Amino acid sequence: MGVILVIGIITLFVIVLWRTRKGRRERETALRRHIQTLNDAWQISWQEIELQDKIGGGASGRVWKAQYRDMDVAVKMLIGDDESQSSLEFAGEIKFMQTMRHPNIVLFIGAGRTNPRAQPFLVVEFAHRGSLRHVLDDVSIEINQNRKIDFALDASKGMEFLHQLDPPRIHRDVKS
Repeated sequence: MGVILVIGIITLFVIVLWRTRKGRRERETALRRHIQTLNDAWQISWQEIELQDKIGGGASGRVWKAQYRDMDVAVKMLIGDDESQSSLEFAGEIKFMQTMRHPNIVLFIGAGRTNPRAQPFLVVEFAHRGSLRHVLDDVSIEINQNRKIDFALDASKGMEFLHQLDPPRIHRDVKS
């Protein structure tokens, strides 16, 4: 009788363990599907982008003013090898931007590739007055000291938001 009870308890334990692991696998599969659905929601087809003017760039990428669904946007396109470190960093930037929602951080709209094997691009809201440096240097725009302080406060609020994330994020390219 004791042996049958032990075998029964072991069998019950194995069944519970199997069902728990099966449930975990099903939840993980559902989560992966959900994440893929969210990633697909951010996908933008290159055919929906109409490049207009180049507005910036550096060694690893170019930024263009463009039209996307009747709105002005900025499109950042990576230049170079798809296997490069900058490509990995760009993919990380896209993933990170998907999660950012703050009034003092440029709004992520979506991302995609110019074609399946081409370089990725990132689409964000367009700042109509350009960079803060451009605004500050434009003598036709009168900016009093209080407004300059407002600019500094807005920038610091965005930086504070990034630094309070878990883990904290550092911008590394703050200008003006």
